[in-house]
Amino acid sequence: MFRPATDLMNVPHDDNYSFVEWFEGDARIVISYTRQGDALDMHFAANKPALRLLRVAFDDFVELVKKKASWCTMIIMISDKPGVLRFVKKLGFKYMSDLEECKIYARFM
Repeated sequence: MFRPATDLMNVPHDDNYSFVEWFEGDARIVISYTRQGDALDMHFAANKPALRLLRVAFDDFVELVKKKASWCTMIIMISDKPGVLRFVKKLGFKYMSDLEECKIYARFM
């Protein structure tokens, strides 16, 4: 379930980003996102109880994007953390390119 984010949990962002918070019980995941052409650039932060629910939360976020942003053709993730990269592959993201020490992945809608 989503609501406006109140505590941004240090999720990366600038003035162009919007925020939503996914929650279930004590589990909280904050997602920052912004439009980049026909894609969404997103970041997320999760508290410890939410770590086991990331897949559910992300699938809910994809459904939200499909409903609210019909123009969106892909969601982009950029990270240099091996654990995050392994996880986004499990979510259906495909490797696109390198950016300095980071990897860029995209999930096409």
